[in-house]
This record gives sequence, C-alpha cells and structure tokens, in this order.
Amino acid sequence: MPIPGLPTAPTTLIDTNVMLGTWPFRRVPGDSPAELLARLRGQQVEQAWVGSFDGLFHRDLAAVNARLADECRHLADHAAGIGQRIAFEPEPGMLVDTMDRYAHLAKRVDHPAFGLTLDVGHLHCLGEVPTAPHAARWKERLWNIHIEDMRPGVHDHLPFGEGTMDFAEVFVDETFEFEERECSVEVLS
Repeated sequence: MPIPGLPTAPTTLIDTNVMLGTWPFRRVPGDSPAELLARLRGQQVEQAWVGSFDGLFHRDLAAVNARLADECRHLADHAAGIGQRIAFEPEPGMLVDTMDRYAHLAKRVDHPAFGLTLDVGHLHCLGEVPTAPHAARWKERLWNIHIEDMRPGVHDHLPFGEGTMDFAEVFVDETFEFEERECSVEVLS
C-alpha cells in the first residue's frame, strides 16, 4: 500500500535470510560472497539482507572486524564490476550495530560501491536520535532507508503507531530525500 506523498517503486525480490562466511569445520559450494551474489542475481534477487556467524566461532574480534572489512571490500569490487553496489545495514545485537561502528567499517572498506542502508527504527532502538544528522553525514552513501515503528531498547519491528518513533522528524526533514533513494517499510519481528 503506497504511503501518501512518497513515490512508489516497482516490486522487487528480496532475500531476507542470507548467511555469509565459511564454517571452520566444513565448506559448502557457493559460500564465497562473489559466488553467492552471482547465484542471487541469477534468481532475480534485487536485495539480499546478509548476516554472518563468524563472531560466534572466533574469539579475536579484531580479526573478525578485519575479515568483515576485507569481505565487504571484495564484494564491493565484484558488485562494481557488474554495475551494482552494496549497502550495509547496522543491526542491533550484531557486530556492527551502531553508526559509530558503521563509520569504522566504512573507513576500513573505503570503496565507492559500499554504502549504507539506514534503518531509522534501529537508530531509535539504540538511542541514536535524532536521526536526521546520521542521514546528513552519510548523504552521499545513503542508498536505502528502512522505516518502521519501534521502542527504545527493544529491537522489535512494529506497525506504525505501536511504538514511540517520532515520524515527523523523519518525514519532514529534507535530509532524507526520499525521492533519491529506496525507502522500505519493514514490519517483521
């Protein structure tokens, strides 16, 4: 259902449960990021929301962060080579959860095809408000916006009106430039 005042976008196929990484005890076919990207594109998947279990298997978080940056850079190289780009979404409870940690990752990746998916509900959940300064800081790399209602400190994606989000800030502030990027309503808990 279209939101009044926002442009509509064509329907795309989105895979919301993609896991990257190599298990320390076995390999599976197609587990490299480039192979996975090719397989998803072959199935007409326009977006893939990706996670990794690497932090569970390694005690050296500096090495996990370095590997994440290396893999993101490698995947951005591959994506750029086929005319695509990738957008990373900081996620509460994950290795890169805050905008400061995203800034650290983006600096390490340092690739023009590596951008940001900004989830304003996640910012609200983690107390990173107001949200507009984050959109302004990353304006050149802000490719997607996810929006939903949420409550502070609780990572539950809620229908509009069931949380405590201040949508006036998001929809009124011109920093977000909704017409310039994809905006998705995310309602799944």
